[in-house]
Amino acid sequence: MFSKKSSAQRGASMIEVLGVLSVVGMISVGLMSGINAMYSQVKVSLTRTQITRIVKNARNVLTVIDDVASSTYETVDGVNFFKSDQLVKLEIVDPTDVNGDSVASPYGGPIKIGYYVDATSQEKRLVITFQDMPKKPCTDVLKIDWGDDSSSGLTKIVVQDGYAATTLAEYVWKYQLYNADGSLKTLSENQHYLPVEYDTLFSTCTSTTVKGADIRWEYSL
Repeated sequence: MFSKKSSAQRGASMIEVLGVLSVVGMISVGLMSGINAMYSQVKVSLTRTQITRIVKNARNVLTVIDDVASSTYETVDGVNFFKSDQLVKLEIVDPTDVNGDSVASPYGGPIKIGYYVDATSQEKRLVITFQDMPKKPCTDVLKIDWGDDSSSGLTKIVVQDGYAATTLAEYVWKYQLYNADGSLKTLSENQHYLPVEYDTLFSTCTSTTVKGADIRWEYSL
């Protein structure tokens, strides 16, 4: 009798232990999901803050400089991208933003910052590019509220495949696509309106190769 009772007790204890372990497992999964979501939101907030700060600092500098020495930047596809040490010297970025030879995003990838002169308006345009953004961070960043109009100075967001260097999507304000007679131009392939709509951003970010996406913001100065 004693032996049977002990066996029953051991059996019940094992079931209880398995039940406790399953509950602990579910709680752990829930906690990890919550922590990951919180971590993602922190990075999104840091990204918004970093870009806002870069735009503000760049306007304070580039709007008063008529000619920037060519030795301080590298020209790629018509855009003059500053070297990281020059960005710190001009106080466009903080020294804490620099990791090695490049400026780093909250996601750890490199950031390229430069400017070009718009051929039509002859205005300087600031370019900020987050390189090698994986699919999840790419989606998170594109979901950031950049406003409902161009009052911030944002003129477009361009997403490229970081490996193939092909344009996956270009987001522009609707007013930019009006013809002189007031008619609306037809959107070209992969072109969309700002603010970014969810149905386009998911398809855009999942179209990248293993290297990830390059997300480029352009602001008027």
